[in-house]
Amino acid sequence: MRKLTIDYIAPARLDELLKVESEITTLRGASMTFSQKLINQDGVVLCRADVLVVCVDSLKMKPVGLPKSIIAEFK
Repeated sequence: MRKLTIDYIAPARLDELLKVESEITTLRGASMTFSQKLINQDGVVLCRADVLVVCVDSLKMKPVGLPKSIIAEFK
């Protein structure tokens, strides 16, 4: 994860059923951004988040292109 931005809108309550909706909003060479919403059982959005994920080489710790298999899954 490279960056996470969260906007807390309303509190969740104990024992409340919650749903997370997630979609990919950008898909680039070495990164992808997810937009997420946390929604309660009444349909109220409690939280919004944007998550930027970057693929890196595990030895060099430098950005590398996303694997083609991952890109294919999300297109």
